Amino acid sequence: MTWHIPQIHSAVKAAFSYSAKYLEGLNDDPTQMYGYGSQPSLDLGAWTDITDDLRLKYEVYNLAGSHTRMYYGQHLDRLEAKEDYGCSIYFELVYN
Repeated sequence: MTWHIPQIHSAVKAAFSYSAKYLEGLNDDPTQMYGYGSQPSLDLGAWTDITDDLRLKYEVYNLAGSHTRMYYGQHLDRLEAKEDYGCSIYFELVYN
């Protein structure tokens, strides 16, 4: 969702994405199948036009701090790895 604010030449956006649990690799032995767990992600961003050619953007990715989890087993029920990338903040200066 994006909200444009023309009075101050700016905009604010929010994005939510969701990746469901899925199987990544098959194996002859069902107990050795592997895949990834579900992962929600909330991202926020905003930008302001400083001039007609210059824009300042700021974004926060993975605001909720969700983790990437890898599972294995016939029903992907055994946790193998958990990766924590945390929240990322980016600032950009864009010249058109």
